[in-house]
Amino acid sequence: MAHREAVLITIPEAVNTAIYNEKLACERYRDIAEFLYKADNKDAGDFFIDQSNRELGHYNSLIKFRDKRHIKEGVPALGESLRWLTPEGGSGVEIRADMNLHDALILVEEMESGAEKFYRDMAEKAEDLDAKELFTKLAVDESHHHYLARKLQAIYELKGKIEPVDFDDLGFE
Repeated sequence: MAHREAVLITIPEAVNTAIYNEKLACERYRDIAEFLYKADNKDAGDFFIDQSNRELGHYNSLIKFRDKRHIKEGVPALGESLRWLTPEGGSGVEIRADMNLHDALILVEEMESGAEKFYRDMAEKAEDLDAKELFTKLAVDESHHHYLARKLQAIYELKGKIEPVDFDDLGFE
């Protein structure tokens, strides 16, 4: 597989990849919320519905940008180096009916930091000012999503509902 720096990506490829990944994130968060609701964990379920709605907002912004720029629909095959959502997940967390909040929040950390890095990379590489502005805004939004997940993590740790997470061990500072 090519190194991330060696991968060349066009604005249409980046936009279509982002659309695809935002849709997956929206669906994944809704699935997690459904599992948490079934486990009578309403607060956490509500958090993931909010996360899902935020990703849906990104999806809609990207669709508008794509339509305004007359970019063709479709998901280009760009390879794993440009996808921040993979079925196996680097955290080792899998979505299952009995998923606990601790695992769900670790998954959010992974997904949001991956999305933020993707958008920051695309903003840095984009020569098109509109695309640079869009990707920069999305990177900031993903950083905020990351913050919200950490905030919820801290709240549940203080309430003793989950074990504290050592973010250094997860690769987060």
